Amino acid sequence: MKFCKKCGKQLNPGEVCNCTASAATQMPPRTTQPPFQPTYSHPPPPTQSYMTSSAQAERTIPMQDQAAIVGESYFDGGLLQLIGWRIAGFFVILFTLGICTPWAICMIYRWETKHTVLQGKRLMFTGSAIGLFGQWIKWLLLCIITIGIYSLWVGIALKKWKTKNTVFQSSDA
Repeated sequence: MKFCKKCGKQLNPGEVCNCTASAATQMPPRTTQPPFQPTYSHPPPPTQSYMTSSAQAERTIPMQDQAAIVGESYFDGGLLQLIGWRIAGFFVILFTLGICTPWAICMIYRWETKHTVLQGKRLMFTGSAIGLFGQWIKWLLLCIITIGIYSLWVGIALKKWKTKNTVFQSSDA
């Protein structure tokens, strides 16, 4: 189907418009198109590839399904318990004038890790107040020697000590 280039009249095949008998060029048909609407394609869910064995081919599992395979991670402690342990730790520090601060810290860390599960395995804190007290003395001496500069690293050193003393609980416990 064609249209007249000058007047826009619809022409049948082989027909010439009356407005100009010498119009050699004809317009292509006008089509009404809807306004541009972008299409959004969502990427597929992330996957993780792994080899099951050398004899089997590579298999891909969507990330949301991996929790069922490797186990879930969650924290099952409650707010009131946390508040209770923190208040108890505060009173231990207060009544001992800070001497038992490592014991209070270990008490709270032990509660936190006891209620933490990573990939289906419960964590366990193995650190002791005496072990932390030894670190505490070392960090205090380093802070005195460096005129307080080492105090910037004490938080990181404490986090390293906590991580070093956190393990997965054995299945028979």
